[in-house]
Amino acid sequence: MNFPSTIVSIFELWMSRIGRDAILKSTFTESATLAYSGGKDSSVCLLFFIYLNERYQISFPKIFHMSHGIRSNESQELAIQNYLFDTFPRVIVKKKIFQN
Repeated sequence: MNFPSTIVSIFELWMSRIGRDAILKSTFTESATLAYSGGKDSSVCLLFFIYLNERYQISFPKIFHMSHGIRSNESQELAIQNYLFDTFPRVIVKKKIFQN
């Protein structure tokens, strides 16, 4: 992926604030889980890990997506699931089941 220089600057700033050494340790993503909703905030977090993977060969964390089933948005949920399963190695998708 070709990251614009403004995005690279932001991600590098994040790394300096979080702690570059901590992020670049191989253990950083071994036990990490990223909750991905498909919204803007979780999409930016996921993009950060894509950047880390491409720039520093950091492995992807487990990515967790929950289908809440609150709205009738099956096609959107399917698109999110397909994207995650097609792109990332460790994906967990859970459909929330409401008790009657």
